[in-house]
Amino acid sequence: MNNSPTTVEIAYWIVSIIAIIIGPIVAVQVQKFLERNRSAFNHKEEVFKILMATRGNPLSKEHVEALNRIEIEFGNQKRFVKVIDSWKTYFDHLCISATGESAQTQWNINKVELHTDLLYQMSLSLRYNFDKIAIKRNVYQPVLFEKLQEEQQEIKDLVKNVLNGNQGITVTIKE
Repeated sequence: MNNSPTTVEIAYWIVSIIAIIIGPIVAVQVQKFLERNRSAFNHKEEVFKILMATRGNPLSKEHVEALNRIEIEFGNQKRFVKVIDSWKTYFDHLCISATGESAQTQWNINKVELHTDLLYQMSLSLRYNFDKIAIKRNVYQPVLFEKLQEEQQEIKDLVKNVLNGNQGITVTIKE
């Protein structure tokens, strides 16, 4: 009887050794790939959640920072082309200033529509089930917050006018 291994047995042992060595390496690489994808998704989702949570206060620091992260977080995959296109359109609109009351009113209407479209495209790309009406209307913003912001802006404008010499301060002395 011949006890020497056959070619098939040798091939089996070689394949087994290679699988033992390569298997864990491949598993680690697959795990890293999955973690990178999950992390990228989490970053996109975080930007979306911040924008949704602050959509009633678009001048907040958090909202502006999240807007500035859109190209970084969404700009690297074809799946998010509509998000980037919506962002570019919205950003372009923000860079245009309107003069006159009716032009400003129309600018504000367009701003809301473009902002809503951006959030809608983001929601679709992240597989959330929001419609444009919900995005636009379902936001809680107390009237007091809006009034407070307007008053703060008025105070800032008055201080600016005084400091620039465009307006004086009336002083009354009472005894």
